[in-house]
Amino acid sequence: MIAKHSKAKRVVSVELSRECSKYAFENAKRNKVDKVVEIVQGDVRKAVPKLKEKFDRIIMTRPNLNDPFLDVALKSVKRGGIIQWYGFYPEEEMNNMKEMIIKEIKESEVKARLIGIKKAGDIGVRKFRWRADIKIGK
Repeated sequence: MIAKHSKAKRVVSVELSRECSKYAFENAKRNKVDKVVEIVQGDVRKAVPKLKEKFDRIIMTRPNLNDPFLDVALKSVKRGGIIQWYGFYPEEEMNNMKEMIIKEIKESEVKARLIGIKKAGDIGVRKFRWRADIKIGK
């Protein structure tokens, strides 16, 4: 969707499973964005540092996993860039999510700040997909 509906010259997708990588590649071909989209199969903790580059924007979906991988993303965004971090939490746990994000930012060596959290969709009764926007300092 990003490659198709934005002016991005390059989109990198990191997928843990081989099967997800295969479907992501097929999806890119079907949508005629396979020249723009690069699918990397592997663990984010290992694959992203191997890319040895910084990105303008990172969009991460974290469906209730213990590891938020924010430390990896914070080190991989250019100055002035944005991380859009998605988490799936009940409404009453949104503050816990916010505190976790702020803690991860403080523990990193990267100058960054949480600039906002928004509901980004319903996923169940009083459970939402939340989008946290994190801006990397200049």
